[in-house]
Amino acid sequence: MTFCFYRKKNLSPLFIFSLALFFSFNSYCQTDNFNKGEILFQLKENQSLQEAIIKIGTPGKLELVSKPWNIYRYIFDDKNLNARSSFTEYSKINEINGVQQNHHLTLRELIPNDSLFNTQWALNNIGQLGGIPKADIHITETWDYSTGGLTIQNDTIVVAVVDNGFELNHPDLNFWKNYMEIAGNGLDDDGNGFIDDFDGWNFYTKNEVITPAKHGTHVSGIIAAKGNNKIGISGINWNLKIMPIQGSGTTESTVIAAYSYIFEQRKLYNDTKGAKGTFVVAINSSFGVDKGLPSNYPLWCGIYDSLGKIGILNAAATANINYDIDAVGDIPTACPSDYLIAVTSTTNNDKKYNSAAYGLTSIDIGAPGIQINSTILNGLYGYDSGTSMASPHAAGAIALLYSVACEDLIKNYKIYPDSVSKLIKSFIIKSTDLIPDLKDKSVSGGRLNINRAVKELNNYCESINIKVQNITNQALRLKSIYPNPSSTKIVVKAELMFLGETKIFIFNVLGQVIREENLIADQLKNFETSFDITALASGIYFLCINQNDKYSNRLKLIVK
Repeated sequence: MTFCFYRKKNLSPLFIFSLALFFSFNSYCQTDNFNKGEILFQLKENQSLQEAIIKIGTPGKLELVSKPWNIYRYIFDDKNLNARSSFTEYSKINEINGVQQNHHLTLRELIPNDSLFNTQWALNNIGQLGGIPKADIHITETWDYSTGGLTIQNDTIVVAVVDNGFELNHPDLNFWKNYMEIAGNGLDDDGNGFIDDFDGWNFYTKNEVITPAKHGTHVSGIIAAKGNNKIGISGINWNLKIMPIQGSGTTESTVIAAYSYIFEQRKLYNDTKGAKGTFVVAINSSFGVDKGLPSNYPLWCGIYDSLGKIGILNAAATANINYDIDAVGDIPTACPSDYLIAVTSTTNNDKKYNSAAYGLTSIDIGAPGIQINSTILNGLYGYDSGTSMASPHAAGAIALLYSVACEDLIKNYKIYPDSVSKLIKSFIIKSTDLIPDLKDKSVSGGRLNINRAVKELNNYCESINIKVQNITNQALRLKSIYPNPSSTKIVVKAELMFLGETKIFIFNVLGQVIREENLIADQLKNFETSFDITALASGIYFLCINQNDKYSNRLKLIVK
């Protein structure tokens, strides 16, 4: 197929709009989602409006809709008119450029049919319970992209919940199963050191028996209650698997053992390229130690970096006390890890809850945590409040982003799980809705907005396609790249076929720009410049040149 482009005169907005009206006119009969007894028409330039109305011939009310485009709305009694024949006649009027129905519009959001969804202000705040409409996490708009559960490469996404217990047979929850294990045969079938861990593991009793508890069941429902199944509530992810791990209490050693189990499951998945193990992308931790100082918990805090390096982000609830974590400490939300998202609680009026902690450097985001309806024991549903309810919203967001992620990003995640994990965290933090109550009290200054986080991810995926793929541009050609032996610089030589502003980029394997330099190409077609690479960590990088929004072929740079 050949595409030809010609130098052309600028088209007027009126002409462009006429094309849209023409296509709309030719398809008007395909839908009835419009106001009957109304038309929109566009008057041709320098034509008489009065003459057009006379030729329409039906008494009605005229309203100017757009002055620059000469578009009018005409309201009349259509009881005795045939819509198809009327449109045919209107289109023949010389003074009219195009005509169409006045169609109804709908928001691009998906409202599930779960019987209690109208109680879930955190997911869709319409003012229930005295709240402010849209003071929510904006998930209904996001479900148009994905309702969660699988990556684009069909990996089964799992969130591990470390908590006090779970009702495994709740009809609205979908729990992970260890299918490498045969339940109840008294053997360690998968060789992971845990006998019969088909359903998970109980680190209190050190056996496979998961016992029911309200708190862990409630947290699990926020992350992944089955959606659009006509019962109960909807989770952030409708098809996600929850790995139930009992181990949020008693002593620190219990918590460390619980995290270790999850670590081994994901590491095995990475090592076997998905043949074994579990694709755990996030852990929720709605527990902790009030006023705990990280210096006294080096082993616990260090776990989050270990988990992050194999691809697991951690959502953690901060203290349910109104104090500054930066000043008094907290475990785990004061732990200094790039792979930890520390969450405080917000209300349905977009306020920080007055009994929730904060911290400009320690607390990353706010999320709904007051009067949250979710799954509880005996197959029922109930409300609960606290930061314990806030952090699972963040854990659910992490999982949903992986279900939306483009194939290039998932591929990179499997090769560079630590780097992509930090990327996902950055999408969540920089996409929050800013609210005054969290300004100077959190890193982001805002409340979780999953829809904006998805857009950040999609924008990034588009940038990967631009910056990482080889793009041929014959007007611009990189000639060489080599290290200068006398310094820590690399020298770049290129040949330009035209003049103008040029940018040189160095980016990593994920498409993130590490260095950027602007220069103006003079009359010379050949030029060279240099980059100082002292600050670059060891690894593989790529260099490309951009001129007039065109990218050159990339060249590989290996820093040792």
